[in-house]
Amino acid sequence: MKHLALTFAIALMLSSCGTANRAVSVDHNGDDKINIGYGTTTKDDSNNAVSSLKVDDKTSFTSIYDYIEGRIPGVTVVGNKFRVRGTRTISGEGYALVLVDGIEVEDLTGITPDMVESVDVLKDAASSSIYGVRGANGVIIINTRKK
Repeated sequence: MKHLALTFAIALMLSSCGTANRAVSVDHNGDDKINIGYGTTTKDDSNNAVSSLKVDDKTSFTSIYDYIEGRIPGVTVVGNKFRVRGTRTISGEGYALVLVDGIEVEDLTGITPDMVESVDVLKDAASSSIYGVRGANGVIIINTRKK
């Protein structure tokens, strides 16, 4: 009886402190590819705070800012800029680094949602560390459709 109680106590302790194995999802939604700047990974393999948005082929939105606003958790649109990690940092204004097909851009006014295939957002320091101090406020990676 003591052995059973001890086993139960250890199992309860392991499950409550987060050291137990993580459950694997059966629906396999984690097979979607996520662009992390220097390559791609899947949602199941990523431990970082990354959000991904696949853009519909046909949409009534004419502005990419309007399309993204409210669709990606934690991303706020302020004029023609994005905020991912709060309102202000010591070194800058707190706006995210925006990359279109790997090239840094300041303004997305000429890009419409029908030109965009996917939007990936690197939210934490671990996932955006390859961009150095510019990626400290988050990184928005926009991939355009290839013809």
